[in-house]
Amino acid sequence: MGGASGNVGRRVLQIFVMLNTIGVLVAYMIIIGMCAYDLILVCNLLIMVLHFNMWV
Repeated sequence: MGGASGNVGRRVLQIFVMLNTIGVLVAYMIIIGMCAYDLILVCNLLIMVLHFNMWV
């Protein structure tokens, strides 16, 4: 890929592929972070409910 444009085209293509890959990885990390944060909130809520029910 990029052979028709010579060495410059190949390097430019590699840079764009690298930037695209980094962007996708950042997006995945943001999504995973949001899911992990929601999971922590749900676990804390569950612990609070169970703790309250133990004393009532």
